[in-house]
Amino acid sequence: KQLANLLTVGGEWYFFGKHVSGGVLLAFAVMISGALLATANDLAFSVAGYAWQSANCFATSSYVLYLKHATQSIDMSKFGVSSLS
Repeated sequence: KQLANLLTVGGEWYFFGKHVSGGVLLAFAVMISGALLATANDLAFSVAGYAWQSANCFATSSYVLYLKHATQSIDMSKFGVSSLS
């Protein structure tokens, strides 16, 4: 699930030019390291399961990035943004 956060931050950097601080990058490194350590001991590894989870992360990140683009392009209020999500 942490992959969606990483994809979203990467997408914000790529599409919107948003930069993140070193502390945020360090937090991501710790989070991803923990996730990799957890998967190393995964007793029920399933390629299909990880493929579905990866697709879910990509879809979630894409939705968040699209919503950000849509709300910026039409200058929507905070109430309008919260009603969309």
